[in-house]
Amino acid sequence: EVDRIYVPDGQPVVFDLQVEAEILGCELMWEDFSPPSVISHPLEEEAKVPCLCRLPKKEDGRIPIVLRVMKRLKEAVGDRTALYGLFCGPLTLASHLRGSMVFMDMMDDPDYVKDLLGFCTECSKVMVDYYYEAGMDVIAPVDPLVSQISPDHFSEFLSKPYTDIMDYIHGYGVFSSFFVCGNATLN
Repeated sequence: EVDRIYVPDGQPVVFDLQVEAEILGCELMWEDFSPPSVISHPLEEEAKVPCLCRLPKKEDGRIPIVLRVMKRLKEAVGDRTALYGLFCGPLTLASHLRGSMVFMDMMDDPDYVKDLLGFCTECSKVMVDYYYEAGMDVIAPVDPLVSQISPDHFSEFLSKPYTDIMDYIHGYGVFSSFFVCGNATLN
């Protein structure tokens, strides 16, 4: 319907930054007319990094629904509209898992944050794989919390993860973009 009414050059298929978090153990609060919100943080009490064996699989959570919709939309409008596969960026995912403690950890335990972001980066790559296979033309992380950290913290904690993620996306030969809410100009 969006394609028919607006005839956009491109459109996201789904904009839900909680898909991965739910699979990794976050509880969600559901609303009638908006995406769900994370209400629990499984790593809040103990600074741990999940096992790579916990990375989302195609059959987990709502991923099967998302992939079916992507494939259907690709068939319906993919010849004239660029479709965006959006996934939760590593800092936002880390905050879903750890809660606001992730910001304190940046000061008190930077090695832990780097390890947690390493896990979240691997999670991003898994989602890239799935979205590429579903035919997405543009694959993009959405990381609203990037606007909440300093340029120094971006350099220290996110330069490597985002270089890895973007290189991974481009390795498939598709386009990427980077969505950040707020003013992240300095980052």
